[in-house]
Amino acid sequence: KLYSPVSEDHFEETMFANIVNLGLTLKEYSWVENFIEEFSSKLSPVNKDTIINYSCAKLNFEMNNFNESLKHLNSISKIKHRELKFPVRTLTLMTLYELDSMTQVFYNIDSFRHFLTKNKNVLIPERYERISNFLKSFTKLTRLKEKMNLTDFKNLSEEIRNNTNTMERNWLLRKTDLK
Repeated sequence: KLYSPVSEDHFEETMFANIVNLGLTLKEYSWVENFIEEFSSKLSPVNKDTIINYSCAKLNFEMNNFNESLKHLNSISKIKHRELKFPVRTLTLMTLYELDSMTQVFYNIDSFRHFLTKNKNVLIPERYERISNFLKSFTKLTRLKEKMNLTDFKNLSEEIRNNTNTMERNWLLRKTDLK
């Protein structure tokens, strides 16, 4: 019960998400699934559904269950904290890309770009740059997917490698490193 300094308090959302992300990085999918199941009831009711659905979407995404991931993302009705909107939008883009739903991808890129611009002043500059770099690289990746030009993929891969301040950088590199 180290998740809260007070025994009756809720599990801190950021800590919960970080634990899920660490488990996914270690590819401990069963452990993450059990963690979500065991500790989700300890989350604050304010963002409980959002955190649970995002965590389940992320888990399913990492397990290549993209339809299930999208189902959880679509179950997120209202995000009460602006900070949670960025990872949800990012995962939605990645999931739609994996499902080859390109019309929805382009719509969501445009929507995300407007949202990011509108919220630029509430983010620290490094975080804004990190998200912006993801969106730029993701947009290029999406356009390249239609062309399938190996040289362009290699150039984009090199660009991403040279820019360490990019959200979901490892996923972008996996998508651009075509053999």
